[in-house]
Amino acid sequence: MRSPARGNKAVLFFLLYFFAAQVVIYLVPQAAGIEPGALFLMALSQIFGLFVPFLFYLLFTKQKFKDVLLLTPLSLRHALLVFFISIAIIPMVHMTSRLFSFVFHPMVIQAMVEMAAAPLWASLLVIGIFPSLFEEFLFRGAIYKEYEPVSIRTRAVMTGLFFGIMHLNFHQSLYAFLFGILYAYILYYTRSILAPMLLHFVNNSLSVIMVRSSALMDGYLELWESPAMFLMIFGGFSLAMLPVLVISLKELRSYHSRHFPPALTEGEADGSSGKPKMFTWAFWLVLVLFLLVAGLTERGLRM
Repeated sequence: MRSPARGNKAVLFFLLYFFAAQVVIYLVPQAAGIEPGALFLMALSQIFGLFVPFLFYLLFTKQKFKDVLLLTPLSLRHALLVFFISIAIIPMVHMTSRLFSFVFHPMVIQAMVEMAAAPLWASLLVIGIFPSLFEEFLFRGAIYKEYEPVSIRTRAVMTGLFFGIMHLNFHQSLYAFLFGILYAYILYYTRSILAPMLLHFVNNSLSVIMVRSSALMDGYLELWESPAMFLMIFGGFSLAMLPVLVISLKELRSYHSRHFPPALTEGEADGSSGKPKMFTWAFWLVLVLFLLVAGLTERGLRM
């Protein structure tokens, strides 16, 4: 039966598998004197570090895709609302990224430069399509379902936390955590994994398209070097887009409240009592491993 304790163990399995995949994907070619492109390595990381362990999870738990993924068709109205949300959060993503860069090394800048050097189709495939599929399968699929016995608030926080942790660096993990919570609520309101998939795809793909323009990219990098101006501009855009985000979320929430009864947790549904235990040994081990790896990564980037 699904529970936070089992969910924590599943996350630990995913994290350890991801570590092992990263070692093989990145270190073995170096040891062999091979230098594959960064985008190619990212593609391998997505496929073998995220999708393959998801398939193993289905095999070990004897579940099918439809048991784990909420595959309700997404209406045109909901798709448009999700699209508006994805546009609205873009300046917020960049603003939070710049804020966190005051404390931690900004991994996103290096990724943007690498995207600009790769063919457009390859960047869209690896940055746009792969994460919107494989990361959603894992976080808003397997992990989200494991935390069904708890409230949506707790479920969103936990899935957002693990979404951030799997980025393995402090800078990306912080804002991935925040937006992972948003993704979970959108899944909850629409009851369709197609919604966070669309949000993920639009957000990532627009970033890819932006860096293809040398003028936009040069202007962005120049602006990045002026933190006050950067935060003023993107903060202004964020405030301007805030009503779009709030109204769109309220529409999705209103639809959910009208069409779905208040959700019972599995524990309430089967009559069992007691609050599920959230912070098990597996949770703390995941947290310690993340802090260790992210700390070493941060130190290495600053050396």
